[in-house]
Formats: sequence, C-alpha cells, structure tokens
Amino acid sequence: MYDGDMPSTDDPLHRDQPEDPPILSANVTAPSHPLVLPALMDMAEGDDADTAAAALHLAGALLVQADQRYETRKLRDQHAPEVARLLTAANRWRQATADRNDYCHLLETVLNLEGDIHWAEDLTWGIVSEEYELDCPDPDGCTAVWVIVGERGFFSTSEDYALSDDAETLPLHPAAPRTLDGLGRRLYELALADGHEDVAHALTYAFGEATCPQCERRFSVVGQVVARSS
Repeated sequence: MYDGDMPSTDDPLHRDQPEDPPILSANVTAPSHPLVLPALMDMAEGDDADTAAAALHLAGALLVQADQRYETRKLRDQHAPEVARLLTAANRWRQATADRNDYCHLLETVLNLEGDIHWAEDLTWGIVSEEYELDCPDPDGCTAVWVIVGERGFFSTSEDYALSDDAETLPLHPAAPRTLDGLGRRLYELALADGHEDVAHALTYAFGEATCPQCERRFSVVGQVVARSS
C-alpha cells in the first residue's frame, strides 16, 4: 500500500510519468517562459506517442501550477491558441491510447488543459494506483481511510490491509451510471467511448461513496479527494 501523501500539482514532475522532453529539462520549465508552451505544442503534435504524452502532461501540469500560484488564468489567456492546440492533441492521443494507465494520464491532461478543476491529478492518481488515501470527513478528524478500487477489490479500510490478515473492510457504494452527472458522467462516457470499460467502472467508485470503518459514516469519495487537494 502507498504510505505517502497524494501528489500535489505544486510539483508537476512528482509522480511516475514519462520523462520530460529533453529540450525542457534545463532552465525553461517556468510556465511563463515564452518558449515553453509553443515547444510542448510542437512535440504534442508530432508522431511519437511517448514524446507527445510527456509534453502534454508537462503542459497541463504547468498550467495548473500557474493557475494556483498566481490565482489567475492570465497565462492560459496569453497562450490561448497554443492551449487549444494542446487540448486537441491530447484528445487525439486519448482516443488512440490502449494502455490503461497512459489513458488515465491523458484524461488528467485533458482536464488540466481545460483548467476547470485543479484536482485532476489526485482523481486519476487513485484510478491508476487503485487506491485513495483520504480523511474521514467527521469534524473530529476520526481517521485516515483507504479506498481501494481495482484488482484487489472495492472496499474501504482504516488499517494497512496489506500488513494485516484481519483488517476490517467495508464495501464501497458505486454510483449507478444513470445517476452520474457533470464531470463524473462526462469521464464515464469518455472512457466507455474510448474502449476503456475498466476505467469507466473504476470511475463509478471514485464518484460513489465509501464508509469510514471507524465511525461508519458514509461519504463521497470524490468529495474527499477535492477536500484533500484543497
């Protein structure tokens, strides 16, 4: 089980991603540098899938970083043509990507390039790693809750189940696809349309509810993802 904190968009290179494009590995990764987004756009529009994925991920992460650091969308507005072309490239690669985790990272990139939410990385991190480490929303702080979504099952626990044979687990409550709305419905339908049924299935749990094993309070998984990333 992952025993660290969920990654933060304060460090766009924090988690396991394709290596950064060589041209941007030195001193031009500041989001406001005039060469960054045009260079990433050129790489994203090329024919090499790995290079494009790395360029797109970095572009999306840098834009989110700039949004949060400066509390303004000025950078997006200044580079609107490049952002639009990056988004087109991200959607093109998304539709053509067969690998599950690569697909999740491209979903994250699309959301980051659109810029409507700042917690896309935390949402997709749980789908890729097949677990979220969240806080029970009880006002008294209650306990940390692991929400497991994947091959190991679909359950919540407040213990390190990987080290315990008798850890208490409680089943998750996925959202019925017909009840999904907003972002949840959009991501679910995109995953289905792109042939990633397993991702769509996992998303129903991410947008469903979990139960705290300690206080038995049911809570929204994505709601706590957002709270943790705030």
